[in-house]
Amino acid sequence: MNQVCSATLAIIVFSLSQKFVVAAEQESKQKDKADGNIVEGLCLKIKSNKTEYEEFHPIELQISLKNITAKRIGYQSLEPLYFYKIRIVSLDGEVVPTTLYYKVKWGGGWPGGSMAPGYIEPGKSTGFTILNLNRLFDLSVAGEYKITVTTDVPKLAGEGMAKITSNTVSISITPNNNGIFRWDIEEPIEEKQKKNTKEAVPSDKKPE
Repeated sequence: MNQVCSATLAIIVFSLSQKFVVAAEQESKQKDKADGNIVEGLCLKIKSNKTEYEEFHPIELQISLKNITAKRIGYQSLEPLYFYKIRIVSLDGEVVPTTLYYKVKWGGGWPGGSMAPGYIEPGKSTGFTILNLNRLFDLSVAGEYKITVTTDVPKLAGEGMAKITSNTVSISITPNNNGIFRWDIEEPIEEKQKKNTKEAVPSDKKPE
């Protein structure tokens, strides 16, 4: 009788523990889903260090790709700006153009060659931080902007790739003319000449 009770109790404890594990996993997935979008077991999330920036001040953007499954997932291990595509739209729907620097460095697409395989372990993330988004996109005009990031991830079942789009980050840029002008006040010519003119002292004359 005692053995039967013990076995029944063990089954109940195991069942409850499994329910707690499932609930914890679901809660974790819901949290990830709230922060970013999930496709093929990967959660793509972006965030900025601030929501408001002055013109010409560096805008920081963090990009994270998290594995929320219980298995290791492979991904394309390319240089980040080939792997992740950033899209910035102004409040009136205009797509913000990339800078000349971006076009020269990454505008031609992946140049080809071998790619190192990358893997993301269960519960782990990979990603990077752009320290100055202004250098890649023309964000020189004050206003409000929305940022999203997309990338391709491998399908868990079968071959091929699936597209995943991140959550949307909104930022505002406020006017700041201090970074444009430098007010140079010229001295009167006579004063400048006095400063630049030195009396010639003969080399054989000793100061008194």
